[in-house]
This record gives sequence, structure tokens and C-alpha cells, in this order.
Amino acid sequence: MLLTLNRQPSTDTCTMGTLSVNGTFFCHTLEPPVRPLGKYGEGKVPGQTAIPAGTYTVRVTYSPHFQRNLPLLMHVPFFFGIRIHCGNTVKDSAGCILVGEQGKREESLSNSRTTEFCLTQRLLRAQLMKENIIIQINGYDAV
Repeated sequence: MLLTLNRQPSTDTCTMGTLSVNGTFFCHTLEPPVRPLGKYGEGKVPGQTAIPAGTYTVRVTYSPHFQRNLPLLMHVPFFFGIRIHCGNTVKDSAGCILVGEQGKREESLSNSRTTEFCLTQRLLRAQLMKENIIIQINGYDAV
């Protein structure tokens, strides 16, 4: 299964985007701003920086923090514990990818819990069928 996240250019406060599953639009996304990262991760603001564009393996695992199964991005350079989960504003992110519908307010998402649940169930079914799950994050490298 291929997830494709296409980012829009970051603002000073966030990065909006769209998420497709196997080439079909699934939902909107919200992340912290993309910041330029040095060779050793310098430039990262903990909890306030989007992960680097690239290709990552995804596994659905139990999150002790959220107390439920959620998609986890594996081997993200300079980042640990990056999940795909629900949230309405970038304040809910801490560096993770939020999913939902385009919110009525600028730089926000709505219907996020339902979107997270539907995506997680779809990924969990693929994982149980031993299907590889990959996310390709495209877009802009820095503000």
C-alpha cells in the first residue's frame, strides 16, 4: 500500500497537505512548519518541526501515549515516535502528521477522529494481509 503526502508550502506556523492511498485522495493533512535541517539535525525545533520529505515504512502499533493503535513512521532521521493521528490544529501535532477534512478556519482540520479511525483500520487490514505500507512525503523542504 502506498500513501502519498503532498505538502503545500509551509507558513510560519504550519504545513497543510493532502494524503492519497494508492493514488486516490483520502484526506487533508496538517503538520508543523518544514524547517531546514543540517547534517546532524541542527535546525530542528522539538515538537514544532515537520519531518523531512522522503519515503518511510509505516507500521500500525499500539501507542501508549494515545492508548490505541496508530500508524507509526519508521526510521525518520532525527525524529522518534512520529505517528499519523487526529487533531484540529498544529498545536495537536508535536511533529506528527494530523489527518482530517479541511477545516472551516484557516490552518485547521475537522472530522479528524473519524478520518484517523478509517485510515488506521485500512492500514491495519493491509498489515494483517502482510502488505508493505509505505508513505512518500513530497513537497517543500523548508520555510
